[in-house]
Amino acid sequence: MRDRSYFKKLPDPFYAVDSRDWQLIQPDLTVFQKHGAKILAWKKIRSHVEFERAIMAVRFSKEFVGTQFHPEADPEGMTLHFGKEEIRNQVIENFGKEKYDNMMDHLDDPDKIALTHDTILPSFIENALDSIYSQTAVLV
Repeated sequence: MRDRSYFKKLPDPFYAVDSRDWQLIQPDLTVFQKHGAKILAWKKIRSHVEFERAIMAVRFSKEFVGTQFHPEADPEGMTLHFGKEEIRNQVIENFGKEKYDNMMDHLDDPDKIALTHDTILPSFIENALDSIYSQTAVLV
């Protein structure tokens, strides 16, 4: 389930920087509906791990969208971040060297983190501008 305005140019599943200690699972959909919120994206199904699928993006209102991932993350910044000895060691300790190497290899792939970065943020700005222009047109 994805909001086409933000995710239409991304593959399903898409790649994103997902760095968190907490996650939203088992949502009460009646509460979402009551407040006009809409789930935009879920974590992909991962049958090899015992974690429940987390909500990755929510539209809280026409103007307000929240993500559990980091759409602002870019390959260069992530390469610098994960290249720091402390961060590298933490990732390897928690997930293993193979996962770290795979993650670093994905940073160079233009169809992964770079594509998400170059799609989500411009879509957000485009939607905001469209909203402003449509409100301005009504006022004129």
